[in-house]
Amino acid sequence: MSSGINGPDQNRIELETAEGLAKILKLSPFTIRRLGYRGLIREFRCGRAVRYRLDEILNWMEKHRNSDNHPCVSSTEIIREGSVK
Repeated sequence: MSSGINGPDQNRIELETAEGLAKILKLSPFTIRRLGYRGLIREFRCGRAVRYRLDEILNWMEKHRNSDNHPCVSSTEIIREGSVK
């Protein structure tokens, strides 16, 4: 575990691109962008760059897990598989 300027990594917010998040969640980047565009997941923009907070996405998945409209797998299953470090 590395330390940043402000201390250990536990205080760091992980931002992912659509491609990075898609790889973690095993979805297409297009699906990630579409969810962001529709406002289903929050995206952060700086100019043309778009990023997604990994912690918010995992919380969103837990909230919508096993619902009729959003059948997501558990975020703990993703972490257990080793996709998230």
